[in-house]
Amino acid sequence: MELIRSGRISEERIDNSVRRLLRETFVLGLFENPYADPDKAEETVGASEFTALGEAARRSLTVLTNDALLPLQGRPNLYIQGVIEQTASAYGNPVADPLDA
Repeated sequence: MELIRSGRISEERIDNSVRRLLRETFVLGLFENPYADPDKAEETVGASEFTALGEAARRSLTVLTNDALLPLQGRPNLYIQGVIEQTASAYGNPVADPLDA
């Protein structure tokens, strides 16, 4: 609450985050069936295939540090997926085709 009062985080940002969490909760069916099967959860959590996927995702991150390129000037075209267009538009111009980015 203090971050909102101080203006460091907007109420709109909180609303967007809550909206995404509720959407995922709905997609996962947790409103209709909120209770997990403990035996199934024990089999799933920490399974090697999921751990490997998480490691691959972690290793695929790239940090840009080229001083000749960054910071970007103006408003670059951004191809986004899984990001609210309104949020991305604060950083550039969202485009539908990755070739346009």
